[in-house]
Amino acid sequence: MTPSGVRWRGGPSGWSVPLRASRVVPGRAAAGALAVVGLLLAATTAVWPTRALVLTTAEVGEFHRVLRTEQWSWGRELSVAENGATYDAASGPPNLVALVVLCTVLALALAGVVTWLVVPGRTGEVAGPAGIAAGLATVAQSWAARVASPDASRGLVPGLTSQTLPAGHLESVAGALLGVALLLALRPALVASAARAWRTVAEAVERGRADERRRDAERDDGRDDARDDGRDAGRDDGRGAEHEGADDPAAPRG
Repeated sequence: MTPSGVRWRGGPSGWSVPLRASRVVPGRAAAGALAVVGLLLAATTAVWPTRALVLTTAEVGEFHRVLRTEQWSWGRELSVAENGATYDAASGPPNLVALVVLCTVLALALAGVVTWLVVPGRTGEVAGPAGIAAGLATVAQSWAARVASPDASRGLVPGLTSQTLPAGHLESVAGALLGVALLLALRPALVASAARAWRTVAEAVERGRADERRRDAERDDGRDDARDDGRDAGRDDGRGAEHEGADDPAAPRG
């Protein structure tokens, strides 16, 4: 008898080995596919440059390109002169460390997504969103450095322009895909949190209404008791007056 999800295959010598069927956890396929595609697109920035700075100068009334500097998200810069000569403008150990960090983060993020896809329970629930968030943070940091941060040298050097290269566009698409994937991955937790918050608010409102109804009932009971006490006091006073009249010898008698 075999456990659920395990198949057996005969080996070359007649022995059997277990093969566990890999299945995607229900409800995670769409977000997992988006996350995997996003991480693969983000990995292109480790190979190809994301931006190019192009310097043009005026010579004899004509503009022509004299220098093109291609920049990678992890710090490498390659300058290409007009004659085709290339020069690594920024290279060295710091850039290699940044490249290793980039590849490591993306690899760990991909491992977390795969774990989330095939491992049910708490482990997958933590690994998946954590991996997607790590990949999204890496892509967002690179995107911000490329797009949002102003290039200080652009205003100082006339004719300097910035171009987003294909890897830069792929990086932007990767950020969008990872953002959507993160929302889908967190949707169950967000829905559960919203439901708990709604129940808490509804219970608090209901308790407040119940307290208000109880206070109103207590006030009504107090008023009723006061009216009853007043009527009883009036009847007692009337009886007392009748007894005093009957005991008074000077009182007129019919």
